[in-house]
Amino acid sequence: MMQLHFPDDEAECAQRLFDAKWPNGIVCPRCGQRYFYSICSRRYPLYQCRTCGHQTSLTAGTVMEGSRTPLSKWFQAIRYLSAGISATQLHRLIGVTYKTAWLINHKLRRAIQEADRKWQLSGQVHIKGIFYAERRFHPSIYFHPREQPLLAGATVNRQGLPVQVKIKKVLKTETHYRSIHRRDGEQFLKNHVESAVRSQAHCTLHRFGNAEYVPLVALCKHAFRWMSDTFCGIGSKHLQAYLDEFSYRYNLSADVDSFVEHVTILAANTRKRPYSWIIRCHLFEEEDLISNAA
Repeated sequence: MMQLHFPDDEAECAQRLFDAKWPNGIVCPRCGQRYFYSICSRRYPLYQCRTCGHQTSLTAGTVMEGSRTPLSKWFQAIRYLSAGISATQLHRLIGVTYKTAWLINHKLRRAIQEADRKWQLSGQVHIKGIFYAERRFHPSIYFHPREQPLLAGATVNRQGLPVQVKIKKVLKTETHYRSIHRRDGEQFLKNHVESAVRSQAHCTLHRFGNAEYVPLVALCKHAFRWMSDTFCGIGSKHLQAYLDEFSYRYNLSADVDSFVEHVTILAANTRKRPYSWIIRCHLFEEEDLISNAA
């Protein structure tokens, strides 16, 4: 188990990253050998295979690759992400520009999103259609142009309380009725619920659902309050990244150190994503929603 305090010392932070990236020691990606020289003439160690001479750097293949920001600030950002803070707050807390803080947060969120795709809800699953808007207005049974339709799914315990959750955007349609299209519910089941329990999942796509979904609705409203209070609301383009961050943090909410450990491992094993790629990826997600609806 990694130690979870991140000091200002760059050498110790480099060791934390090494442990997260290579928990069982380095393996040469070219020849598979485990014997390396350590070259310490650079900012961070460079490792050269004794057998084939292949070189690999500490930050290569991580979200930190190519970043000029010290590792200590990256690790501080991971710790602060566990509390769910804005880029404005982060840039003041760790002493970087707003642009750098925004990019760090979104690179970490992207690593979370890639991890999110690899697991599905299991057990007793409840799914509820819900609507999000950046600004408050009087709700009605009809779909408002400012609202973003969502589907929230959760594995619930015997008391009916969510223990694992996913909240996903669905395609905005021209309908003004009070429910999300059944096709979107089927797509959510396919993408986010294990096949063995899909037929037993409880699903309601109406705005005003039954009392059994109250805990799940309350959890979504908590997510909406967090986005409103921390970020003054989130637009459609980046909404999914923030929903995934909230869900990931909720799923590990029993222990802040557990969140920090998991995100550190994700950051150490997820390729870097430049700003242009992140923006394109959000556009591709919108296109995926459209293609799934077709």
